Amino acid sequence: MKRMNTTASRGARGFTLMEVMIASSLSLTLLAGAITAGVYLQRRGILEERTMEVQNAGRAARDLLAPAIQRAGAGFGKARLDVSGNGALLDQRYAIWVTTNAVAADFAGDFSFAPPAGNYAHLISDAVEIWEADSSRMVRLSNRCGAASAWDGDDTVCVDNLPAGTFPDNSLAVIVNVVADQPAVQTACVGMVSGSAPGPNGVVNWRPGLPGRPPPPISDCDDQTPSQYGGGNVMMPLTVRSFRVNWFTRAPVLEMDPDGPGPAPYQAMARDIERIKVRLGVFNPGNPIADVVYFPEQPLRPLGVDECTNATCWALVPTPSMPQGANDFGSGSARDELMRRVRMVELSITARTLQPEAEAVQRGLNGATRDAENNPIDGFKRRHFIQRIAPRNFAISGGAT
Repeated sequence: MKRMNTTASRGARGFTLMEVMIASSLSLTLLAGAITAGVYLQRRGILEERTMEVQNAGRAARDLLAPAIQRAGAGFGKARLDVSGNGALLDQRYAIWVTTNAVAADFAGDFSFAPPAGNYAHLISDAVEIWEADSSRMVRLSNRCGAASAWDGDDTVCVDNLPAGTFPDNSLAVIVNVVADQPAVQTACVGMVSGSAPGPNGVVNWRPGLPGRPPPPISDCDDQTPSQYGGGNVMMPLTVRSFRVNWFTRAPVLEMDPDGPGPAPYQAMARDIERIKVRLGVFNPGNPIADVVYFPEQPLRPLGVDECTNATCWALVPTPSMPQGANDFGSGSARDELMRRVRMVELSITARTLQPEAEAVQRGLNGATRDAENNPIDGFKRRHFIQRIAPRNFAISGGAT
């Protein structure tokens, strides 16, 4: 009987159970490491993609606002704008008009706006209006309408050489006047155009103020004093854009109103801009160290210029050009003295991702705590952008006037 070849039998045998278990464990370990690395790389890629999106969103918002700020005041410079009235109160603004820490009360009749609340209340934004006139379509006023006046006090403004299409119906137009007792101080009278008749002796149907809101008698643009509108003054089409961050849906939305206080509503521009803050740099003559000082600036200048009254800010006016007046607006007010000295605008924008990290949401992070940069810890990634802009239509040197 043949003997079995025990050597061949040993060489053909399979893996033992122990060997299979060891090999499986090693394979699972390697597979788990590969999956972990893959997940990490995927999350890293998503994070970098979101970071890039936030950076692009912040740059886009900056590129939207910065050129508009540079053009602010085209045609009328640092003249004060008498926009309209509310009874005896005058609505007076400037080429760049900031509403510090805007709340719902700052948008009367607009119930679609809300500031941030709860854990995000400290992220309240400023609202900003930017006014500019089209000086390429400027026309000069003529005294044909009445004695020493280019406006008849009703609807008719007489101008020289009015091209067709210069002033569309239902549009804003501004007349730049020189105040009689202060020739260095200009007032820009904002009004609505209802029609026009072009030609060498043109006529524009225009009334100061907004519809139903004429300027009060204390205004240099009072519609009862047509003698304010002399021949030789100029009239131009006027545009205004307003920007704000609205938290009405409990998430930030950057909105723009293309006609300012006009009838068109605010329009959503971006949903990844969380905050906008604006500081105004005021020319400070005689100070070689800080020739521009900013409002607000803690702790010496805690208020925005729009919040200033004579009582709170007159002492902060660098070398006033005239004695302090009785009103908190117009000639002799701290607000007017400061606004006519604006030389720089500091724009601060905070952008965030559209969606938070899923794991952060699962961990219950809701913004109740903040990081070292005072950002809410809530899973959103944020980037801050700060830029200082010099408006081209404001004087860079010299005095306030």
